[in-house]
Amino acid sequence: MDKSGSIPISPNYFRKAVKEDTTEETVPETGWEGRKGEKEVVDAVRDIDFKATPFSPSYSPPVLQSSSPTVIQSSSPTVIQSSSPPVLQSYSPPVLQSSSPTVIQSSSPPVLQSYSPPVLQSSSPPVLQSYSHPVLQSSSPPVLQSSSHPVLQSYSHTVIQSYSPPVLQSFSPPVIQSSSPPVIQSYSHTVLQSYSPSILIVHNDNDLQFQDQHRRKD
Repeated sequence: MDKSGSIPISPNYFRKAVKEDTTEETVPETGWEGRKGEKEVVDAVRDIDFKATPFSPSYSPPVLQSSSPTVIQSSSPTVIQSSSPPVLQSYSPPVLQSSSPTVIQSSSPPVLQSYSPPVLQSSSPPVLQSYSHPVLQSSSPPVLQSSSHPVLQSYSHTVIQSYSPPVLQSFSPPVIQSSSPPVIQSYSHTVLQSYSPSILIVHNDNDLQFQDQHRRKD
């Protein structure tokens, strides 16, 4: 009590202390620790059988179950899901939807419709079905698969890749494309087709001796 006779009141007198319930209990079944009252919620969620929840197939495409193959009617093209690969029935021929390129399943071999020309997907290499004859699209240049031997279709002229050396089939004589210069393989002798003049190599020792004798006489 002070001189005036009043009793001083502490400022914390009217403040009510709020004591939080921080006691935690451990659920031994799950190892989950939480506040009181939350164990029932955890148990209720744990008892839900998610496997029994039906799955709504609203996002998958509608399937037209035709007589023989199953047809998936997708947004843009129609897909025929045949035995082995799915087939896109686009415009005129059916298309096999393969992993990387689009495959047109034509009468006898499947055709890969890649970029500009259609490609026949034959056994070993892919074949470009060009205007007249099929083209083998090998590693670096495209190869024309002619009747007897494979043909490399290089920039301007046609290259026949025969057994040992590749042959340039240019206009009239066949040309062997050797390491450095192109070689024209004519009937009897071999002609090296070097830039402007044609060099005729005749393997005849008599001609060389004859030229050498004339040079000595001069």
